[in-house]
Amino acid sequence: MSKPVVLITGASSGIGEATARHLAQQGSLDLVLVARNQQKLDQLAQELSSEHAVDVVVHPFDLTQVDAISECLQVALQHFGRLDVVLHVAGAADFKAALDFTPQEVEREFQLNTLSGIRLSQVAAQQMLQQGGGKIIIVASMSGKLPTPQSSVYAASKSAMMTYAAVLGMELEDSGVQVTVVNPGPVKTAFFDHSPAMQTYIQNVERFALEAHQVAKLLAELVWQTKKLPYEVNLPFAMRLAYLGHRMCPRLARWLTLRFANFK
Repeated sequence: MSKPVVLITGASSGIGEATARHLAQQGSLDLVLVARNQQKLDQLAQELSSEHAVDVVVHPFDLTQVDAISECLQVALQHFGRLDVVLHVAGAADFKAALDFTPQEVEREFQLNTLSGIRLSQVAAQQMLQQGGGKIIIVASMSGKLPTPQSSVYAASKSAMMTYAAVLGMELEDSGVQVTVVNPGPVKTAFFDHSPAMQTYIQNVERFALEAHQVAKLLAELVWQTKKLPYEVNLPFAMRLAYLGHRMCPRLARWLTLRFANFK
């Protein structure tokens, strides 16, 4: 059997880069790394190839160009002839009042956080159906389950991605193509360098924020898992509990969020 081919978006930094490193260390796979920054991708590919003898192909690409996302799939097929796993990690956010977003800002966040994932999942699933199986793993966010003030557009875009992935997973239930969504809480990465408000937020939640390598370890485990994937993974534990509380007592959860969890 040929080595599995894993495509990772957002691979030049943060969770995507950490996941590429984690998978390369485990070896016996081929990687397709997608992000906008070619220099960072080339550097990472050279490092992984030399240190772990992993075959790595890079594809510099702006995922907001949704109509051209099939190019990512074609890169994998041209080099390796197949695509076994998609790890859609790329995402972006801005934290500010809902009324302050311009239409262009809203559109860009939805292009990257939602529409790119939808389109990538479509083309990947079509290929995987021809192959007889595969995995589509979407990194969304606990923000889509536990929205807080100043995160309106980001939370909405991630919630939409979760819903789409859930339906896609149901439609592909018996096909051999598995779909799962991983919802991390805040993760200490350059993701929060976008603005002073986001930097302040990650400092305020540092005590329960995750490290990129923690999420990467989980994603790598899902890639290699032989039994059926879970439909959804929520982390960390404290935010899983908060989500359960939100579902059981939404009015109380709303009050607590505004009173004690508005870290922005």
